[in-house]
Amino acid sequence: MLNGPGGLLSPLESRPFSKSRSLVAFESGPPDARKMHSFESDLDFDSRPVLQGLYESEYARMGVIVGTNVVLFQQTAQPIPKTELEAIWHGIDASLASVVRSAHALLLDVRKARGRNDPEFEQLFAPHRTRLVLGWRRVAIVVMTAPGLLQVQRYAREDNLDVRIFEDPNAAFAWLRRAY
Repeated sequence: MLNGPGGLLSPLESRPFSKSRSLVAFESGPPDARKMHSFESDLDFDSRPVLQGLYESEYARMGVIVGTNVVLFQQTAQPIPKTELEAIWHGIDASLASVVRSAHALLLDVRKARGRNDPEFEQLFAPHRTRLVLGWRRVAIVVMTAPGLLQVQRYAREDNLDVRIFEDPNAAFAWLRRAY
């Protein structure tokens, strides 16, 4: 059994979260002590996998994981100020213009991002999150917390997006790689 936000939960192994699951199970202990499931394709997502860079700022980094058709978007813990949101997302959109989305998968790693759900931010962010996710062969989103899971589930439902949600980036990466 694992300690989760609501007490003891059954392990999720390395399956994606189901769309109906409302709680996330976490292994106890610091992140480096958590059991990681072993895949031939394991990458060290915490120490910045090697990317063919597309975009990088204090808010996010994005690029194609070398040797794959997977685009990795990693959001940092630095929140994007509302006043800079449009400019930041314009840069992200422009950097994706050269990527053939139907030939690539997208791995969104938002584990470090701070959740925001104030109405003004939600209204400003909605078109960007939809535009980012549309058109890819597959989309996997990696979250770390139960509130993060709930927020991503809500976004997917509101935007009618077909995504899979994971707690383990290597499980997400392996699922994306199986599309090719």
